[in-house]
Amino acid sequence: MINNGDITDGWYLNNTKQRQMYLDYLRISKLSKNPIMQTKGNHDINVSMYIEYFNHTTKVAIKNDMLAILLGSKNQDCVEWMTQGTTYEQYQINLINHTIYSNIWNSTKYHFLFIHYTPDSIWWQGNGTVFGLPEAMKPYYRYFTLIFSGHEGGPARVLTQQNAIIIHSAHLGDGKVSTDTYLTVKINRTTNTIIIYAVNFVTGNSTLLFSS
Repeated sequence: MINNGDITDGWYLNNTKQRQMYLDYLRISKLSKNPIMQTKGNHDINVSMYIEYFNHTTKVAIKNDMLAILLGSKNQDCVEWMTQGTTYEQYQINLINHTIYSNIWNSTKYHFLFIHYTPDSIWWQGNGTVFGLPEAMKPYYRYFTLIFSGHEGGPARVLTQQNAIIIHSAHLGDGKVSTDTYLTVKINRTTNTIIIYAVNFVTGNSTLLFSS
């Protein structure tokens, strides 16, 4: 299981309250029957605290014929994100490049990128400046089988951005039953197809979101 970021609402919390949210998340996640990996979001503003609990902001994970890169936002606080547009560092982009051209990439069949923002995410500043993700990342999106993102509001949906298919998870912070969903991904290796459902936490209803 993968949480695609914004574990806390750190913009509106002091460090003590943010730490308590992390501790609550860890306590609850231990009840899961499946291991959970995290992708740092822009609301998880304290990098050092995040690493204290989760050890890293960037990770390559391999399971059988699947490879996943989890790319966490680097921003230290909301001011840094809003005024400098900081999202990802060069070492994270280098990791993507290195992985794509590595033996582990060639020995796996399905390649997934878990990234908090959508590749076309932008945010406006009061002075008219527009920030987005680093231009250096654009050549790499097309290499992935699928990209999973969060960040933006609204329900789960499928996007095509930067020559890649983006599976956008619902924003639970919207506080609506219609967006209170999680995604399940099923791979049929006989037919080489991937099917993704959005499952509602409240109603239990399952809706087909994507089929390849």
